[in-house]
Amino acid sequence: YELPEEESIDERPVTVTSASEAPFTFPTGDYYVIYLDDETQGKYLNDSFVTNIGPNGSSQNLYAWENTFSFLTPTDNNSFGVEGKYMLAEVGTSGWSGLGYNISGSGVNLSAIDSRYTLHFAVKTTYTGNIEFYVVDGNGKTAFLPLGTGDYEGHPCIGDIPRNGTWSNIDVPVSYLVRQGLDYRTARAFTGNIFVLLAGGVSGTQVGYDAVFFYGEKQQPVIPTTIQNVADVVYDAAQPHPVYDLQGHRMESNATLKKGVYIVRSAEGVKKILIK
Repeated sequence: YELPEEESIDERPVTVTSASEAPFTFPTGDYYVIYLDDETQGKYLNDSFVTNIGPNGSSQNLYAWENTFSFLTPTDNNSFGVEGKYMLAEVGTSGWSGLGYNISGSGVNLSAIDSRYTLHFAVKTTYTGNIEFYVVDGNGKTAFLPLGTGDYEGHPCIGDIPRNGTWSNIDVPVSYLVRQGLDYRTARAFTGNIFVLLAGGVSGTQVGYDAVFFYGEKQQPVIPTTIQNVADVVYDAAQPHPVYDLQGHRMESNATLKKGVYIVRSAEGVKKILIK
C-alpha cells in the first residue's frame, strides 16, 4: 500500500533512567529484537509478537569491525538481574573501535516500525569519555545517539549515564528518529547495520549493553477485502462502522476507498482492512 508522504510525529524526548530504580516493564506489543537473553524474553514476552533481527547464524550477524573490540564473558547481572546474560565489549589496541549488528541477504521487513515505536537499550561502563550508538533506516539515513557531554565527533550528546558500572535504560522514541530524518516504513527488505556502538580508542575500555530492541503497541492483523465504499464496511454486525486512514482521519460515509490499509473501529474492538 502507499504510505502517507509525511508521518505524524510527536515531541517525546529521549529518556535516560536508572535500570534499578525504574526497570523496563515490557508492555504487551510488537518487538523487533536485536539483542535480548532467552531467559528474559521467555519470562516477559510470551504475550507479545517477537521478530528476531539480531544474530541468527546466517544472514544476521554481530561484527567487531577489524577486531577493534573483543567480547568478554560477564559474570555479574544484566539490566534485569539475570547473571552473565549481556554483551560486554572491550576496546582493543587499534586506536579506534566499532561494532555493528548487520543484516544481509534478502533483508528483513521493518516497515511496521513507525513513530509509535520506541528504541530501547541498556548500557553501563566506567569509561569517562563519550561513547556513541547509532541506528540506520532503510534509506541509508543515520541517527547518532552519543552518550556523554558535549558531542562525539560533531554529534551532540543525547544525555549521559553514571560512569560507575551501573545499568541505565535508554529509550529513544522513533518519533525522535523521524525528526532526524529516518523513516523505517519503506524498509521492507532492510540490509546493513541496524545498530552500532563506537567507544573511542582507549585500549581496555569496557562497555556493557543489553536489551536492544524496537517495541510498539500491539498491531492488529490486516484483513484483505474487496470492499470499495465506506458504507459497505461491516465489522461484526450488519451495520457500517467508522473507517479511518492510517493517519487517524475519519473517512466520509460516502467515500470511495482507494487501495491501501484502513482502520475499522466499533464497540467490539479494532481491525485493519486492506483494500486491494
